[in-house]
Amino acid sequence: TTGSAIPMKHARLLAVAIAVLVIVGGIAAYFLLYEGAVAVYVKDAPGQWENVWVTFSGVSIHQSGQNASWNVTSTEQTVDLAALTNVSALLGKISLSPGHYQQIRLSVVNVTGRLVGSTQILTINVPPDNGTMKIAGQFVISSGQTTTITIDINLAASLHDVNGTWMFTPVVGVSSA
Repeated sequence: TTGSAIPMKHARLLAVAIAVLVIVGGIAAYFLLYEGAVAVYVKDAPGQWENVWVTFSGVSIHQSGQNASWNVTSTEQTVDLAALTNVSALLGKISLSPGHYQQIRLSVVNVTGRLVGSTQILTINVPPDNGTMKIAGQFVISSGQTTTITIDINLAASLHDVNGTWMFTPVVGVSSA
C-alpha cells in the first residue's frame, strides 16, 4: 500500500503544477495577445524658437462610447519641442483594450522658451482653458499590436506675443497614427 501512495502524491503535485502553468499561461496570453498598446509622441517643425520647453503632466485617451479615460502617463515630463524637428519624443505608452478610440488629451503645466539668437529665457503663459490640449482623431487599438500616434504641435501658430507677454495657445498640426 505504501508503494502506491508515492505515485499518487506525485500525480497530485503534477496536476497542481499543470493547473498553475495553464492559469499563468492564460493570464500572460491575455496581456500579450488580447490587449493592444498605444504610444503617444510629440514633435514640431522648425521656426523662430531655439528652445521651447513644454512640461506635460499627463496624457489621457478616450475610448469611443465610454465615459472613462485611461491615463497613459501621469508623471511630469519636459520636452524641448523646438529640438524635435526631425524626431519625436515619447510622452507615454500604455496597454489598452482593443477597440475604437476618439480623443487624446495632453495636459500642459509649464512652458518656457528662448528665441533664436537670444540668451534670455522667456516665461510663456499657459491660459487656464488651454492647459489641456484636446486632439480629436480616430484610431483603433488592435490585439497584440502597438498603435503609434505622433502629434505635431505647431509652435509658430501656438506662441503669440501679446503686448510683451508670450502666450501659449496650442495649435496641433498633423497628427498621424
